[in-house]
Amino acid sequence: MSEITIRPACRSDAETIGVIGHAAWRKGIVGHVGPAARARIGPETFADFAESHTAQIVVAEDDDALLGFAATETGDNTISDLWVAPVAEGRGVGTSLMRALEAIIAERGHEQAEVEVLAENHRALSLYRHLGYEVVWRGVRDDQVLLVPLTKILLSKRL
Repeated sequence: MSEITIRPACRSDAETIGVIGHAAWRKGIVGHVGPAARARIGPETFADFAESHTAQIVVAEDDDALLGFAATETGDNTISDLWVAPVAEGRGVGTSLMRALEAIIAERGHEQAEVEVLAENHRALSLYRHLGYEVVWRGVRDDQVLLVPLTKILLSKRL
């Protein structure tokens, strides 16, 4: 097993980010949304996001391949995305990506980081809590991508 490194994303990563994001989404989220929402998401959804938000994305890689990515879509203190390739789960990829984004957020002058998660995504929720995030809100929000109401949890951590 090679060492995990974190680096800024580049546009040439977009296709691989698309594959990783979609695979992770299918594993962790797809069972919690209906068919219409499922039909809206494919590898191109994540690849398009990567192409339009490259400057806000960091990727994790080892000697062989990209393992996952994370983003602060709006360039503030909100972590909008954390997706780890299913084959790379359990290797510390999510933790490494979160720590990298926390450092970036702190460099931007923010004293706290926030992340919102689907309430049913217990694996992600467990990771965030393990990293010191605390629940500040739980409720239903209309998801801007899936176009359906989802129960979400907002967590926050002092940096």
